[in-house]
Order: sequence, then structure tokens, then C-alpha cells
Amino acid sequence: MVTYISVLRGSKFRPMEAQAVVARLETDEAVELEREPDNPYDENAIKVIAHGEHIGYVAKEDAVEIASIMDNHTTVNCLISDAAGSKSPFLEINTRAEDDAAVEPSTA
Repeated sequence: MVTYISVLRGSKFRPMEAQAVVARLETDEAVELEREPDNPYDENAIKVIAHGEHIGYVAKEDAVEIASIMDNHTTVNCLISDAAGSKSPFLEINTRAEDDAAVEPSTA
């Protein structure tokens, strides 16, 4: 498993309903990630969704690598790692390749 720490970007440009969701986020709360390859500003864009609202994006500098991982159908989970009432909370993104789940023990 590989863990990335990123930051939520663009939440201030989202509708008021989405901004209200961001204000209520709690540390260790699960959020969803969804690729947005047709985004006109960034082909590697990854939307962050909480409580059914698109609340922002994974930071562009981190999205390049994480998008590639997602595009390869690797399992990706995301938690809010530090909310603290911030408008830009940190995201903990964990990736797990299918092979990671079924590693055979060594029989040496």
C-alpha cells in the first residue's frame, strides 16, 4: 500500500452547499475520489466528493501520479487527515494494487 498526503483545492469556487460540507468535515472521515479526465484545465483532475457534494479537487501536483494509479484500476481510498475547520483540509489517499491484497507468505 502506498499513502499520499495531499490538500483539497478549489473548494472556495464550489457552490455554498459544497463549502458548507467542507466546513463540517471531520478528521478520519471517508470521502470519495472520482477521475475527471475531461476537465478543461487538467486532464489528471480528481474530484473529491463528500456527502454527495463535489467539494473540490486533489491538488494538481499530486493528481498526476494518483490519476495514473486510478486509471490502472487500483483501489484508492481517501480520508480527511486534518480537518480542523479548515477550508483546505489535508487528504490521506491510500492506494492498494490487487496484488497487495493477496501476497503469498514465503515458504523458504
